[in-house]
Amino acid sequence: MEIRRKERRLRVGRRRRRLLLHFFQPLTALQIAKRSGVDIDNCGHGIQEHTREGVLHCLSPNVRQSRVYWLTRAGQRLQWSLRQDEGLGFREHDFPVVDWHLYAWVCYRHRSAVLKAIGEPMQPATIRRKACRADPKLRMSAMNTRDVMRSFRRVGIVLPVKVRRYAHPRYVLSEQGKAMQHLLKRVDDPWSHDQWRAR
Repeated sequence: MEIRRKERRLRVGRRRRRLLLHFFQPLTALQIAKRSGVDIDNCGHGIQEHTREGVLHCLSPNVRQSRVYWLTRAGQRLQWSLRQDEGLGFREHDFPVVDWHLYAWVCYRHRSAVLKAIGEPMQPATIRRKACRADPKLRMSAMNTRDVMRSFRRVGIVLPVKVRRYAHPRYVLSEQGKAMQHLLKRVDDPWSHDQWRAR
């Protein structure tokens, strides 16, 4: 068993090792490319290889884009072996469990930008301004933002709230929305993948 494990580790090339070491929660190909620094084409190829070998599995197989991948048990054992090789400590995989098909849908650029921008009760116009400040390259109209908010309300990611003195409702995140926002913000946090616990 130990020999087989060593042989498997030897077959994992530098690029694929890098991908595995950066999995700290379920990620899309674009997210893992961003975290690992591996270009998106090589990242997609590496994910396909790892999936074929039973190291990764897709949590949202019914979506066409932004599929979400996570480590299998074998993948978690392999990651732990690679971390030992690199002199890294034990990583505890702690993340909220959500509807991964819905999360994959949220990971599109405009939707994720809107979700990350929602804080206190806010109107779509305020959310748009905040999202555009966070990402100056984002091109999103007021109509886009309203459409995203309508979709979020329909699937239960946001809830309308009435605020005194204001005619139009504001929006806050539901518990599901908060969990998804937490996952998205962790992808942007450069330190989240380095939070490991020494054994």
